[in-house]
Amino acid sequence: NRYPDIHLQITESLSGHLEELVANGRIEMSILFERNRHSGHMHLLPLLDEELYLVTTGSGEDAAEDVSLEEAARESFVLPGAANATRQLIDELFARRGLSLPMLAEMDSLSTIASVVSAGIGATITTLSAISNVSDTLRLRARRLDDDNALRRVSLCSYETVALSTAAQVIFNLIPEVVGELVESGTWPGAVRAAPPQT
Repeated sequence: NRYPDIHLQITESLSGHLEELVANGRIEMSILFERNRHSGHMHLLPLLDEELYLVTTGSGEDAAEDVSLEEAARESFVLPGAANATRQLIDELFARRGLSLPMLAEMDSLSTIASVVSAGIGATITTLSAISNVSDTLRLRARRLDDDNALRRVSLCSYETVALSTAAQVIFNLIPEVVGELVESGTWPGAVRAAPPQT
């Protein structure tokens, strides 16, 4: 309601594809999960960090308990493929501790992963926001990974060498405000505001 003359066109896709669309000028900005390597000439504005959770089947009664990576490594996992940004972070977390990541299957559909975990076939690692709409229905139990590095950075991305249109710049400035409100209100579960970039 603040900017009634601005009409949004929203594209939903995987982070890697969205990044390519920004780089190719097909969209002006994107909210994406940061990866280890990203395309050159990208401006990344950190928005928030999402905590990673071990998700298994169960009632969730003890979901407040944290779980160590060593304990999590006893599970058999159903995770996205190796190109997925969150999967890359998970691989790094386990490798840093010298732990193997027992894989049962790779799937790129979050809803299918949630159903498989709910059936007791395997476990997964993801964020609370990713399962918030299905956790009660599918009886999923989420426990926070007890590791300071178990955070997924969410950033606002634009192309450095091409100026945003006036309308896009307004939205670019508005997004951090909206995200901050979602985090502070608890509407975005398992998230903390990202530290401002070093100057």
